[in-house]
Amino acid sequence: MQKNEGFTTGEFTQECGTTVRAVQYYDNKGLLSPSGWTEGGRRVYSKKDVEQMRFMLMLKSLGLGLTQIKGVLDSPHREAILCALLDEKKKSLSEEIVSIKERLAAIEALRAGLASFGKIIAIDKSSMAARMEDSNARRKWIVTMIGIGILMDAAWVGMLVLGIQTGVW
Repeated sequence: MQKNEGFTTGEFTQECGTTVRAVQYYDNKGLLSPSGWTEGGRRVYSKKDVEQMRFMLMLKSLGLGLTQIKGVLDSPHREAILCALLDEKKKSLSEEIVSIKERLAAIEALRAGLASFGKIIAIDKSSMAARMEDSNARRKWIVTMIGIGILMDAAWVGMLVLGIQTGVW
């Protein structure tokens, strides 16, 4: 960093962890302007510019678009708008998670069909959901039957031991 002049574009990109091309792009979109110019016509950025660029990069990494970022920067109610945008993004991401989980369940159902029948069986969402519920019910039924079987075996072995000890057959 130069003493009185601020950051050159190269120094600015190093401070912010971005590229010259990104800085130029943000400048063209009206999101970032240099604080000044050198006598040679080169851009000079201040520490405040570094903070703003880091803020914009953080918002971008959270999935906000440049139009949304510009709205936050230009608004006198920056915090309120940012909170609303973040809530909206959180809701959107939650919906994506649900969608991804449904697709994962569909993949598992198709894999199970392939393992069981040796071929892929095309099914719609409702029959896939029913099949998944059936397989969950089947697992519960199997676990219950195994539990009952273990209890019956324990009772039978207990009676056998009792019969041997008492001599009553």
